[in-house]
Amino acid sequence: MLYALQTVPGLGMLAWREAEQALSGGSAPAPPRLAGIKAVPGRDDIVLVDYQGGPKPLLGLRTVEDVFVVAARAFRVAADERGPRQIYAAVRSSESVGPALNAWRRVSGARKGGGAFRVIARTVGRQQYLRRDVGRAVADAVRDGWPGPWRLVDEGEDLEVWATLVDQELLCALRLSDASMRQRGKLRHLPASLRPALAAAMVALTHPAPDDVFLDPMAGAGTLLVERAAAGPFAELHGGDISDEAVSAMRANLRGVGGRVVTSRWDARRLPLEDRSVDKVAVNLPFGKQIGDQASYQFIRNSLKKTATIKRLLERQLLAVRNALLIKRQAEATADFANAMKIMAAEVARLYGETNLLKVQMDWEKALAQSQTMEERMALFLDGMEQAAAADVSQAVTEAISDEEIDRLIAAEEQVEQARESQQISALRAELEQLKGQGQKESK
Repeated sequence: MLYALQTVPGLGMLAWREAEQALSGGSAPAPPRLAGIKAVPGRDDIVLVDYQGGPKPLLGLRTVEDVFVVAARAFRVAADERGPRQIYAAVRSSESVGPALNAWRRVSGARKGGGAFRVIARTVGRQQYLRRDVGRAVADAVRDGWPGPWRLVDEGEDLEVWATLVDQELLCALRLSDASMRQRGKLRHLPASLRPALAAAMVALTHPAPDDVFLDPMAGAGTLLVERAAAGPFAELHGGDISDEAVSAMRANLRGVGGRVVTSRWDARRLPLEDRSVDKVAVNLPFGKQIGDQASYQFIRNSLKKTATIKRLLERQLLAVRNALLIKRQAEATADFANAMKIMAAEVARLYGETNLLKVQMDWEKALAQSQTMEERMALFLDGMEQAAAADVSQAVTEAISDEEIDRLIAAEEQVEQARESQQISALRAELEQLKGQGQKESK
């Protein structure tokens, strides 16, 4: 049986490690096997797990947001009009449909037979057809070929069929989880709160231990604290925030957590904790575009726009100067050549007076005059560029750099920062593993 675990982008490998640990040693005849990790850019990671046991243990994973069972796959799906036909054929005739429907019925309690279904289609890559064409092909295949009958609806469905086409590979899966898996029973939410799966991944990187004194100094709604409590035994949990609303939400979400849990209203710059009293810290720093001061963000955005405009003007000036230098060199070469030919013509006329080279001399004098005109044009060109460089940059902002370009610059920088953070997390994890190994050696 092939399952698909959907999680936050970048957490695919952590989700697999949690799944491997949770499924190993169970009643299944064979241990789980990682069949692949598919990235849906900007949306999620999909972890494919080959596991012969039932889906119930998968629904308890903390770093996973949704669990699916795979009903059909298709490879080398064409990007032209053949693609939807290939998708239809693969979904209709898949041998995995029956086992997948049985797994879904065990989880949902549905009876044998059909019912109402809805298709969620997603596409990544370039195809000549639309996402709705993929959804239509899958819906037709379900109605025509799956044991049923099945009725397509927009809402009120019994079954969710997710069709994800990543470049040339189609993954058609039945959703086993519901919205409660994503929120984990959180009662209160705040703007920019961590997604529980991401909080669980951060907690996992701290290597939870029963003697942990765990701290989140800027806890917000307490998501990290809730996930730390779910990760296993601890000595103490400490969390606080400067906002009364946040502290209230935190306490509501932690109400059912047992053990020593201390929540406070505090300023994270002056924590009321003794030195060396905490040994594990995880925090989601509350800074950035989502909840930051909008006036400050707009000032930074406008400054970036002005800087980008100046950069573009300088690039244009550099190109103009390069063109001017080329013109200058051409003019100088033409002038030197014309002067040389004038001297040669005069010398030939002196030696061979009977030969009339007057026309040749006049032609090269004309070339010399043209070269001088080129130099004048070059001078005017450079003067114009100097005036343009001195123009008011603020007036040129709207002409040179659009708001869309600035948004793309910001988005690109966010992606770079996310990649940098991912590398830092990997390095931190490696360091923690090394320290853990050293500690085990010392304990021996």
